[in-house]
Amino acid sequence: MDEIKDVQNWECSKCHEQVDQDFEVCWNCGMAQYQEEMEIEEGSQEGETGICPGCLREIQPGRHFCPHCNTPLTTHAATDPIGRIHATGDTYRKALKHPSKIAFVGMWLLFGSSLILMLWLLGIMLSNHPESKFFFYDIKTFGGVFILIMLIGSITIDFLILTKITKNYYRRDRDIIN
Repeated sequence: MDEIKDVQNWECSKCHEQVDQDFEVCWNCGMAQYQEEMEIEEGSQEGETGICPGCLREIQPGRHFCPHCNTPLTTHAATDPIGRIHATGDTYRKALKHPSKIAFVGMWLLFGSSLILMLWLLGIMLSNHPESKFFFYDIKTFGGVFILIMLIGSITIDFLILTKITKNYYRRDRDIIN
């Protein structure tokens, strides 16, 4: 049984993660399955290097993600499902770490409206108003407890994201002044 699993997986040469054979890119680090072989072939071509637009470091050609900052470098990020998830996460991480004014406003619109909605739904659910039973399960049932836990989790995540982006936005402004 273990032999079958070994045949269906390949080991990433960069992070040593076991990746399903259906994927050509490691879900953990973005390294392509045959990228090591490609790097050896491309290494023979002298003078061909690129610059990452995210960190401005030199990178080898043929990479889909920067090995230093994980910025997507090719259209592979839009076409590969795993690469697309990785690229989206990279965008959110960068927006949280060094938010511009538009990212700050956009994150507040996105997560602030979600936070308000979740707080409103939590208020309806916890109220003794007869119409609240129309929208939700009774709080005493498993379904009601599950929805309550999901609402509290969503509120917590939204609050933490908004707190972090606000702190980083004002820290960025303070660093620019100093």
